[in-house]
Amino acid sequence: MYLPRKLVCSLLLLGLITALPLRSDPEKSITDSDSGAVLNHVARRKAAVRAGDFLLRILDDSGRFVYRINPMHPKIKAKYNWLRHAGSVYALCQLYETTRKQKYLDAANRATANFVQHIKPVQCGNAGVYAALISDPAITGSKPELGPVIKTGGCALAMIAMTYVDELNGNERHRPTLLLMSNYIRFCQKDSGDLNAKYILGLQGFHDWQSQYYQGEALVALARMQRAYPTDKNQTAMVRLLIYLADQWQASTVIDRSTQRPVSRAFDHWGLLGLNACFDLVTDEQLAAHSSRWTRKKILQLAVDYCEDELKRILVTGSAPYIGCFEGREGAVTPTAIRMEGIQAAQNLVFMYGRAHEVRFGQTIWWWDQRIDLALRFLLSAQYTAGHAAMWPDIVNVDGAIHRRAVLGLEERSSEIRIDYCQHAISALLGKY
Repeated sequence: MYLPRKLVCSLLLLGLITALPLRSDPEKSITDSDSGAVLNHVARRKAAVRAGDFLLRILDDSGRFVYRINPMHPKIKAKYNWLRHAGSVYALCQLYETTRKQKYLDAANRATANFVQHIKPVQCGNAGVYAALISDPAITGSKPELGPVIKTGGCALAMIAMTYVDELNGNERHRPTLLLMSNYIRFCQKDSGDLNAKYILGLQGFHDWQSQYYQGEALVALARMQRAYPTDKNQTAMVRLLIYLADQWQASTVIDRSTQRPVSRAFDHWGLLGLNACFDLVTDEQLAAHSSRWTRKKILQLAVDYCEDELKRILVTGSAPYIGCFEGREGAVTPTAIRMEGIQAAQNLVFMYGRAHEVRFGQTIWWWDQRIDLALRFLLSAQYTAGHAAMWPDIVNVDGAIHRRAVLGLEERSSEIRIDYCQHAISALLGKY
């Protein structure tokens, strides 16, 4: 049945047709046999592949993504974000590793070559010359008053992407640049183990703004460096950063278990991914050299407690569109995806090392899996279908893309697609495989 485009958009805005099963290709949807059980490998991979194929469609020949699309509100502010660009390379690498389809690695290589052009030698005061990914407002469209800046998280995510493509290509193409970039990460590290988040090139100094995610991104980057191009200095920086993050997790876990737990808080998924990446590279002796508080067993147990506290926040009853998302984040898609990335990384880590370290679960594995399943199903409810794509034939095919909020039409940006929405959904869906 054909519906006029204006009528369709009006119905979408009213939220009347968001739940329609608009899939035209049964091979690209979850089968009925999957609907009553925990999502299996095939269903998760199909959904991730559809999101990945959307990323391929919005990647141009130069290796740059169409950063943001809103099919219901086409006029959007032009911006770009190198962190999310590099994160999308990471997701494409994961898809290649899962499917072994060359198109994903080819796209990852092209997108990597694009951002590598913006990695430059930088002189940071009297500290020396490093290499760093430059965020220039002329490209990003963000905070022109600061001028070109170096975001520590941007450097870390670029390093993750570059080490990943080197690994998959079987070469060391980016090794010289990566070593200089790791020197920059160490330059950013404070005595506490924390990292300065932003360096203003025009002022030759750090900005006072701090991130809650850059530390975990840097931990993943340093762990990947230690596997590919190990150095003693990077090992020490990685251990100190892990200790800092463990201190932060402990503080937030204590707050969460109090009667005054905040309704919403940042969730450190990159920190948990970093713990998963570096756990077997770190020894108790190395931890003890910098802190008497932590052993590998204590950190692993803390990660389990931290994740269980967060899983308790999943909505398991209530309005159908919101079941599977998190208390305080009702309807928001990417906050659910990032939690699934971190929680599944911690779960996998415990499966590998938990018995040897006598780590205890407060809840059953079934309890974890059921809540993870609810969250992943919530993510799939925010995936555009071929039926949606047919409504907007004059823009890029949105089939497989992830929209910002589960229910379309409640706000202008609910139908928005951004590359990181897709990236985090792909990484969450592939998290256990």
